[in-house]
Amino acid sequence: MVIATHRDAHGPDNAAGGIRVSVPARHFTVRDLLAAAAYHRRVIVLAALVPVVAAIALAVFSRIQYTSNGLLMVLVSREYSGTQGVTDNGPAVLSVEGLKSVEAEVLILESAEVIRATLADIGSQALFPPSLASRWSVALGRDAGSNEDAALQAFRERLRASVQSGSNVILVGFTHPDRDLAVMAMDRLIHHYLARRKTLFDNPTSAILTSQVEHLETRLRETDGAISEEMTQAGIIDLAQDLTLAANQADSILDRRRQASERRRAIDGQLAQAEKQRAALHDTVFDSRQRSNEAVPGSNAGDLLVQLRTERESLIRRYAPGHPLIREVDAKIAVAIDSAKHPPERSTWSERDVRNPSADFIDNMVVSLNVERDALDRQMHELDAQQEQAQRRVDSLRNAETRLRVLQRERTVLTDTHGEYVKRAEAARIEETAAAVRASNVRVIQSGRDDVVARHLALPFIAAGLLAGLLSGAAAGVCAAELRPGFIRQQDAERALRLPALAVLADAPGGFDAPQNRQALLSLVARLRDIDVGGEPLSTLQLVDIGAAGDNVRLTEALAVELGAGRGLRTLAIGVSVPVTQEIESYDGVRIAQTAIPGLDVASVDADSPLVSLSAPPRSARDLLAGLRHRYDVILIGFPAPSIHLTRRLAVAVEASLLVVRAEQSRGPVATWSRDNIFDAGGGIAGFVFTGRKFYLPEWIYRWL
Repeated sequence: MVIATHRDAHGPDNAAGGIRVSVPARHFTVRDLLAAAAYHRRVIVLAALVPVVAAIALAVFSRIQYTSNGLLMVLVSREYSGTQGVTDNGPAVLSVEGLKSVEAEVLILESAEVIRATLADIGSQALFPPSLASRWSVALGRDAGSNEDAALQAFRERLRASVQSGSNVILVGFTHPDRDLAVMAMDRLIHHYLARRKTLFDNPTSAILTSQVEHLETRLRETDGAISEEMTQAGIIDLAQDLTLAANQADSILDRRRQASERRRAIDGQLAQAEKQRAALHDTVFDSRQRSNEAVPGSNAGDLLVQLRTERESLIRRYAPGHPLIREVDAKIAVAIDSAKHPPERSTWSERDVRNPSADFIDNMVVSLNVERDALDRQMHELDAQQEQAQRRVDSLRNAETRLRVLQRERTVLTDTHGEYVKRAEAARIEETAAAVRASNVRVIQSGRDDVVARHLALPFIAAGLLAGLLSGAAAGVCAAELRPGFIRQQDAERALRLPALAVLADAPGGFDAPQNRQALLSLVARLRDIDVGGEPLSTLQLVDIGAAGDNVRLTEALAVELGAGRGLRTLAIGVSVPVTQEIESYDGVRIAQTAIPGLDVASVDADSPLVSLSAPPRSARDLLAGLRHRYDVILIGFPAPSIHLTRRLAVAVEASLLVVRAEQSRGPVATWSRDNIFDAGGGIAGFVFTGRKFYLPEWIYRWL
């Protein structure tokens, strides 16, 4: 392993004095994306919720617009054209005259008289509730006629009447947020339009008969509606068949209830008899008895003796006669000979009892009977409820039959009377000629209730909000990741510093002594010892704290303990707070003390020592460390929160520096600035240690990605 210098961080220059280190280029992976999303989840969720909430608010407050469409067909043959001499032979109707007739019907439909009659029928306040602006205008003295004109204008804006291309059919549509009002407005509009046409072309000779027929039709509709409502409320499809089905259902439920009751009593008897028989049975019965004189296990002393003697012959050929392995085999041979002289007893005796199978059979039967009894209890309870419901159904049908009989009698009378009046009115209409014929040249093909188109922007609003939420959340996550000053993974620090991560220490209870961090520390020590400086292992190392909250001191202590006690190296740790046993000496302002850990000494530095004094020449710090290297194999320097001037001074004096970067706390610009300062001072960097690593994703994601 080699050390990165100033040229390594800025390019692949391999000139004298610069040792190039290869840091693998790390690309942005799916795991990086998920980790960044999990870390910035609050920002992403908040950014995604804003457009989603806005879209939901728009969807909630937006209203569905219902368009009720009706179709009218205008007959434009010779009989309905209004021309003289309709019985004469000649061409049908000129196309221009037919077009004029259809356009005239559209103008009648959109006339103010028809719209005002529709508004009066429905109610302009119900169709167009007064807004805040209209209330203010009324408060300021606006008359009621202006409100009626505004309702007329609003109705015309929502009304659409057009002649279908190449036909004599008129499409009429009305749009309103309330579906029932839209349908009602369309039906009422067509109704008043036909009534207006009838008034324009009506002949009063048959007015009385027509009004009476309409009255009878109204009563017939009311009677039919009452019959239909009565049948709907009673749930009747065919009265006679429903009565038969209800009676059969009640009888069937009664038979099933009797069968369930009989089975319940039979189960009670079986259960009592089974429990009585079970009490008289024993849990276990005798199964078998066996006596044998076969050889017991472990009586193969002869075979073992042959095997041991063979092994002794093999060992004699490879080792000296007094070798420990040969003595051990001789002892085993003596034990085997003694065991062969005193063989163990060879007779055996066994008896076996087993569980009584009859007891198991009866226990299973008891459990099955209990389960069946519980099921029968639930079935009988359900059958009681069904029987009560069936009885209520029968009573309801009987009451409905009485009311329907009265309504049917009334309907029969009204039907006969209505038929008589229709005949008389038809006879009167026959006497009316062309005027009456002209009044009937419009046919309603489709009423407003038959075709209602709903248009609601709630789903488009919600879909747009979800899409905008995804884009906003993604943009917020990208911005947060780009603007994040700290690092959350070692890959982020490697990309920013262009230095290798020598170790990754997790944020776990127990700190650096945690089991998951122990292996990382051992790997870090091995990698540091692999660094080659002038043909010798790395001996002086500075640990630089990059906003790591003192992790460099704790890491220095852990490395010093591992190098001293674990590797048996003479180690000196400067700037740490390990308990000491006695002070050894003071060397040029560096007070060295011995610790209880084998091979580890610690040192504290005076303010005027050449190692830290900024007034002393930089060479004095290198000379001081060179003198200490004759006494120690490894020197570790880890001052708590060192200044940048001290870091630059020590970067030249030591053989390498090691950056200590802590997750979420070390800021990227500070880490880059510290790295550049070390390089500018002429020092080298072995890499960095990433501490406080947290896992933001579930474990299975780390396994699969």
